[in-house]
Amino acid sequence: DIGNSFVTQVAGRKKWLFVDPEYTTNMQVYGDRLNLVFIAGFDVFREPVPPEVHLKEVIAYPGDIIYFPTMTFHAVYNLDPVTISVDNTAPDLPGAVRRHWLLTAATVLNPWIIIKGISIFVNTGSFSGTDLYFDGYVSKGEGEL
Repeated sequence: DIGNSFVTQVAGRKKWLFVDPEYTTNMQVYGDRLNLVFIAGFDVFREPVPPEVHLKEVIAYPGDIIYFPTMTFHAVYNLDPVTISVDNTAPDLPGAVRRHWLLTAATVLNPWIIIKGISIFVNTGSFSGTDLYFDGYVSKGEGEL
């Protein structure tokens, strides 16, 4: 992600696992959703990651706020049947470049992002990163498939 995240845990508990960008070359990284998000290639809750990759584990309780910087691989697992979190993301392009320039370039220079952004602006008259990220996830109206 090309943004710093501040996640507030509102209800329930979540287990977070973090991998520092220095271990990117040890992961099986691939881009998802127009390269706006990068996947580490491992389901850290179901399969082992390479032994040289250090995972940092955090349990978030209601009222906790977790900060993690741009380009930090992470995984989240709900520990309770109902959990609510609020993620506030602050774009940080210079930080993304410092932490992993190649993945940042793959996002920023992706021509599909530019085309999708223009399309969203033409169709709605406005544009936001949220619109771009969630494009394609919009729920259909009643009776639509």
